Amino acid sequence: IASRHGFSALPITISDWNLSFLPRDLVRETCYIGPWICYNYVKTLGLVDKLSFWALSDIHEEAFPESTLFYGGPGALDYHGLKKASYNTLALLSRLGNCVYETGDYYLFAKRGEVYQILLFNLIEFDDMFATIDNTVIDRTHRYNIYRNANSLVVNVLLHLPKGSYLIKKWEVNRSAGSAYDVWAQIGFPETLHHDVEEYIEKSSVPRLTCEVQEVEETLLLDETIPSHGVLLLEIEKA
Repeated sequence: IASRHGFSALPITISDWNLSFLPRDLVRETCYIGPWICYNYVKTLGLVDKLSFWALSDIHEEAFPESTLFYGGPGALDYHGLKKASYNTLALLSRLGNCVYETGDYYLFAKRGEVYQILLFNLIEFDDMFATIDNTVIDRTHRYNIYRNANSLVVNVLLHLPKGSYLIKKWEVNRSAGSAYDVWAQIGFPETLHHDVEEYIEKSSVPRLTCEVQEVEETLLLDETIPSHGVLLLEIEKA
């Protein structure tokens, strides 16, 4: 359409991008949103110039914000500034370099400077009941009972590299790391956000980072397991 009307040279931007247009959607505060963001990012590479996530914060004039914890707002940050899985997933994507070698339904292989990067994500499908008939089966404290399966994704990575020592960084966002909602769930869904509770959730809602050094002769072999609704970013560089 753009070419037909003489606008082919203009950049294409997708704005107000989110899981749904609803001001309240309980699913987008769960870890489901992480792989969903990755999948759509990968599938739009080369087709659009920019993706603009809606929105940075739940304090938004279109979202009718409320101070209730995790009420389903569209922001990557909740009303209190707590970082949802969407925020931390977008932070991982911001680390990716511009040199993209290959993409697939659950991965992206890229390079930033001398750092090889492999993004892996495990997007789980909704079950038919929730997807087409009844979305009332979830509530504020039960949000993961709407999927066809909860299988982990096992990926075998084989990378040919020059001989040497390599530092491997693993950044993870999943139900046990990088999701404020899931931290809230782990501590029992407290309704009152006391200062110490808020501080605990804030400090606990960060991606998990682990590092290791491996000696490579010709080939680096990695066996990675990504849990359901999980995102994993591998960064590989000379040690």
